[in-house]
Amino acid sequence: MQRRIKVFIDTNIILTGTFFSGQETILLRVTDIDLFTADVCLEEARKVTARSMFGEDTETALEKLENTFVAFNIVNESDYSHLLPHASLLIPKKKNDQKVLAAALFTKPDFFLSRDSDFDKKNIRRILNLKTANEVLQELGVV
Repeated sequence: MQRRIKVFIDTNIILTGTFFSGQETILLRVTDIDLFTADVCLEEARKVTARSMFGEDTETALEKLENTFVAFNIVNESDYSHLLPHASLLIPKKKNDQKVLAAALFTKPDFFLSRDSDFDKKNIRRILNLKTANEVLQELGVV
């Protein structure tokens, strides 16, 4: 049995893939990979969606977001809390980013997707395989 590819996805990729069309949307629909995100990403996505609504009424937008979450394995803080000290050294002063990084480190994904520039640093790229949705789709042979 072949091991499934693990892809960890940050809030901005979840929102883009849910409410817009593009490579992120395609990636969220790939069925033979395992998608992961942190509990803090769900909270953040819900807050942004309730505030922005992305051209839809709040209830419809939140329902659409919740339907996206069904595809994800959610990593809870109780799983990754022991990695927060390490994450805080790599991303000082940004608690949510520290939690996302700790959750990703706990998950040990094949690919880490985020558009947040705080993750696009040499010391983080050494420990996580930061990619764009298009790069992951190409590696998977989808596009």
